[in-house]
Amino acid sequence: MWVLPVAPFFVSYLFAFILSTTYLQFAVERHARHIHRRFGRFMSPAVLETLIFASEEELTRPRRVEATVLFTDLRGFTTISEERQPEEVAALLNEHFEIMTEIIDRHSGTVSKFIGDAIMALFGVPIEQPDHAAKAVRCAVEMQRAMDEFRQRLAQRQLPELFMRIGIHTGELVFGAIGSKRQSDLTVIGDTVNVASRLEGMNKEFGSRILISETTYEAAQAAGARLVAESVGEVTVSGQARPLRVYKVLGVDGILLPEAIAFVGHTKESKAAL
Repeated sequence: MWVLPVAPFFVSYLFAFILSTTYLQFAVERHARHIHRRFGRFMSPAVLETLIFASEEELTRPRRVEATVLFTDLRGFTTISEERQPEEVAALLNEHFEIMTEIIDRHSGTVSKFIGDAIMALFGVPIEQPDHAAKAVRCAVEMQRAMDEFRQRLAQRQLPELFMRIGIHTGELVFGAIGSKRQSDLTVIGDTVNVASRLEGMNKEFGSRILISETTYEAAQAAGARLVAESVGEVTVSGQARPLRVYKVLGVDGILLPEAIAFVGHTKESKAAL
């Protein structure tokens, strides 16, 4: 009868298991740190956590997706930048961006870029979100409510009033790393981006603070958002084959902007939405 010593085999197996587990954990942590360094400035911590196990190629490879683009711009900032010292202007703008970025993060959006005093945010990329249009509209309403509070603080500091315009459009676009071999950015391109930007500027024409396209309006409602919105008619947008119906957003899910009060009192549709 042969009796084999099992202890050496057990110890060897245990040592190999510990070694492989430790290496795997180290590799995962190293990859996670790389993802945070590479993409941390684009995405909220919550979104980043869902992408830890994705490869960089998966994240950066250009692909065609449906998503929602949100554009903001500040009215009145030029006056401040001309009258104040550069350090004060930069501090004020950073304060504004900090407030708005936190709100975008809470709604699982991604800040694509800051353009002067403007923000471009994305919903539905880099991770798929079936309710990306609803998230964008809810985010916009919260941003405007935060802007009302921020404006009050500016008045207490004897600074000029600032107002923010927001344009939102939902559609197909190309998302991925675009640039040169030396430097590239995660960004989106396509007509959807252009339309969102144009809608932001059209707020001046309609005296509104949030304008969304009919595509966003229908997608947000389909995702369960209870919109309080007023159609302002059809507009012609460069690059679009046909006129685009546009809506002025006054509230969502029972949260109203100040300018919505009179509207809610005079329309059956908005009462039903509440």
